[in-house]
Amino acid sequence: MNSELTRLFLMIDRCGIDDTIEFANRTLRIYRRSVLMSAKRGYDKPHFASSREFRPKFIQSYIILKLFLSLQNTHNVKEV
Repeated sequence: MNSELTRLFLMIDRCGIDDTIEFANRTLRIYRRSVLMSAKRGYDKPHFASSREFRPKFIQSYIILKLFLSLQNTHNVKEV
């Protein structure tokens, strides 16, 4: 199981679905911004998430968070 998915399940158990959704939204924005902060885009101090080594992992986590949020919005799921 992916570590991001594991973290979401643990957060649901510990904090509840509403706090987990808020966390996922916040983390999604941070991951996206971090991946886009690259030297190719003109940033003097690129984020390590934009490097060749870490970019795929951040993008994979972004997709999992996006999928989790879309399932919550589409199906109004309150329990996982």
